[in-house]
Amino acid sequence: MQHPFTQGRQSINTKHSWATINEYLLVLNLAPAMEEKVMQVKQAFANTYDHPPAAFSKPHITLVSFSQIALAEQNIVQQLQRYIQQHPPVTIATEGFGSFPTHTIYCKVTSNNSIVPLVKHLRGMQRLLTLDKLNKPHFITTPHITIARKLQAWQYEQGWKAYVHQPFTARCITDQVVLLRRNAFQKNYTSVQIFQLAGIAQKNTATQTQLFG
Repeated sequence: MQHPFTQGRQSINTKHSWATINEYLLVLNLAPAMEEKVMQVKQAFANTYDHPPAAFSKPHITLVSFSQIALAEQNIVQQLQRYIQQHPPVTIATEGFGSFPTHTIYCKVTSNNSIVPLVKHLRGMQRLLTLDKLNKPHFITTPHITIARKLQAWQYEQGWKAYVHQPFTARCITDQVVLLRRNAFQKNYTSVQIFQLAGIAQKNTATQTQLFG
């Protein structure tokens, strides 16, 4: 399954020339109804400001981005499964728009208290996700849903002027986290694995309380 994520490519300065190195994104999927609502905004932006990538990139919330050798992928998937299934489904809520001057406009996420704990939990995998001293994983600190990125100056200036006070709200609960991958020869990311936020640790704690309380 191919995902039209079009994140900017970072050059990897590493000594691991003997190995195939992949770039990875770990993202939260939006529920279908919310995804459609955000896509309408992205398509409108693309049409109004002549920025086609906004209409084709799938809306999501990035949790972690990292690079690692391909040989480590199976272990990473196994450990992600263990970490992610322990965490309960998360609420995604947005209100209005924000920007990263002078290149990106995004939906502001207001449910950080639901998402940030998941990111903090994933920090336990930092060592496994680190390629070397120069290529460490980036754990998101400000969850957001990108509307358009890599904008030209006029696209950003006109777009932000229109969106800065424009109302927009959306909300969903999601239980899906997706690991995406691309290599040096790929422009878009492809799906590696879909994980379920199952809250298994919480369920086990509740069962033990019932048994021994």
